[in-house]
Amino acid sequence: MHLYAYIKYHRFSVNGILEKRWTYGNSVEILMQMATRTKSNFDKRRDLAIDALNHVLDSKFLTALAEPSRIEVLKQVIRHGKADISELTEGMHLDRSVISRHLGILQEAGILIRDKQGKHVYYQLDPSQAIQKFKMILNHLEEMVAICCPPVESKSFTK
Repeated sequence: MHLYAYIKYHRFSVNGILEKRWTYGNSVEILMQMATRTKSNFDKRRDLAIDALNHVLDSKFLTALAEPSRIEVLKQVIRHGKADISELTEGMHLDRSVISRHLGILQEAGILIRDKQGKHVYYQLDPSQAIQKFKMILNHLEEMVAICCPPVESKSFTK
């Protein structure tokens, strides 16, 4: 057998990074050595918690609450309870189309309920959905803090 029969080109992923290598001799042994360089359970848990928190923080819910004028529209809905767009535009310094767009984004994010009655569309806060989403964010944040930021022991300085 010739030398090139023992030379193999391998492609494999280690910690999400694609590696390409020429291996000589026993390729199974080399692959086993690379497999032992995987992340620890703590690192895996931390990465999963970070990914979950990032997903929550990048959600439509928080994006919908990130715009100050959208918050003003939300406050107006809360003040009126159940209201249509003509009631919501009173006292606001935004165009009706802008208010309508903000209402659609808030409704898509699960913050508002949209109720169409004939030609009128009414909006109102969906408190249980909003509270549930805030609790989910808090749970993910608490999990992330517990994994990544262990409590620091306070040192008391006494003389």
